[in-house]
Amino acid sequence: MKQSLRKEIRLPFYDYSSSGWYFVTICTNYRRSVFYPHISAKYGHDFKNLGTSPKDSQARKNTELLKEVICELESKYYVNLEIDFYCIMPDHVHLIIVFNDLVKRRGELESRNYSLRDVVGALKAIISRHLGFQVWQPNYYEHIIRTEGSLDRIRNYILQNPEKITIDWVKLDPKV
Repeated sequence: MKQSLRKEIRLPFYDYSSSGWYFVTICTNYRRSVFYPHISAKYGHDFKNLGTSPKDSQARKNTELLKEVICELESKYYVNLEIDFYCIMPDHVHLIIVFNDLVKRRGELESRNYSLRDVVGALKAIISRHLGFQVWQPNYYEHIIRTEGSLDRIRNYILQNPEKITIDWVKLDPKV
């Protein structure tokens, strides 16, 4: 039986359960358009220049579910976890995830430190389970944010990300 030789893309000696700021990008499987674009309200951005889509479209429903799960990661599932900022695009999502201290599951009697991999894995599993198919690629991309300047550049990149694309609404939602 042939074994998959997936390259490890994480820093080999870095503790991804330690306090810190992480820029994470998760892509949909085969870069399939699954979501309707959205930026977290924290930065007050809208998508008026990106076209229109029916309010009842499946992409909008998927986005509402993803927004809910992102918010629940910090309010319902984990302690000491903060989602600073996020942007949902049709085929990927950007998040700035903050570990304020060692991240724990809410309500767990036995303490265990959760890592970035655990948090991203939970997000991916919950969304895939609710939608009934494998939504995400097996891996994800991360960048450890080490300075305020880097944080500002990443937030700006996330804000400008939707403006760099033209959304094909027919491909996104064939019922348009």
